[in-house]
Amino acid sequence: MIRLEEITSVVSDDITAYEAYLRRTLHSGSGYAAKLLDYIFDARGKGVRPLLVLLGAAMNRGSKPLNERTCVAAMLVEMIHTVSLVHDDVVDEAFTRRGKPTVNALWGAKDAVLIGDFLLARSFARGMESGYYDIVTYIAKSIDTLCEGEFTQRECSRRFNTSMEVYINIATQKTASLMGVSAGAGAMAVGAPESMVDALHAYGIDLGIAFQMRDDVLDYVGDESGKPLCGDLRERTMTLPLILVLENSSKPHRKEILSRLAEIKDKPSNVEYLHGMVISEGGVEMANEQISRYISSAVGHLGPLRESPYKNALKHLADFVATRSK
Repeated sequence: MIRLEEITSVVSDDITAYEAYLRRTLHSGSGYAAKLLDYIFDARGKGVRPLLVLLGAAMNRGSKPLNERTCVAAMLVEMIHTVSLVHDDVVDEAFTRRGKPTVNALWGAKDAVLIGDFLLARSFARGMESGYYDIVTYIAKSIDTLCEGEFTQRECSRRFNTSMEVYINIATQKTASLMGVSAGAGAMAVGAPESMVDALHAYGIDLGIAFQMRDDVLDYVGDESGKPLCGDLRERTMTLPLILVLENSSKPHRKEILSRLAEIKDKPSNVEYLHGMVISEGGVEMANEQISRYISSAVGHLGPLRESPYKNALKHLADFVATRSK
């Protein structure tokens, strides 16, 4: 399996320059806020979204160096994602993420919300001050899309009526929309033609759907971070493996599954039952088939693009998303 470090190596200098730009731009004169910021920056995840920006820009800028427009675009997409996680941890009262204490756990809910607000405000203020209105507008649209996806998922969780069609819509809004914008924004930042922006955006959308699907599979089979199994199931959130089993079940069996799901809060043992049932009835295998389909579609969008190390990196990134273990 390809490692993420191999993929990022083609833009390693850009990543170093972007990281310096990020910390320089998002500094705070408050010593207290600076502690929170340092913790958030050091606890960031894989960085797939800013990587998409940097790859999209690198494959379209020729011999020109990394520009500020690209750094702003990468910062905006990364901070939208980062802040959404910080705020999610507050809403969910989560005290660990990626094996580390959350901001909420260490500094409390109020400070977690406040530092998230600071990051989002400072990022977009910088984009506007720089005059990159096209980039800011293009990326900002993903915020309300992300929020709408969260509302839809919460509503469906209460009603237990998430169909495959609804699931794809939620995954597109919550995860894929920002990844699509990330890839497209990279091309836009260096003045690439609209056809290139659209192709990379389409790649990012399918990649993002596959990314969410892989998250759902890992919730059933476990990941390297030691995250407990079936976290979504415990919250009565219907994810891909369960949805696929439901869609292939008889009416009586479907009724039983949904009844057990509805009673999870009162009967925690239902988690173990549903987990075993999904595994035994092939939910993970069916989900992996869906992942392969979206990965193939994502790579297909790159077909017409000129061959380059950056195009190869995007192909490898698709493989990484499909097989990642955390």
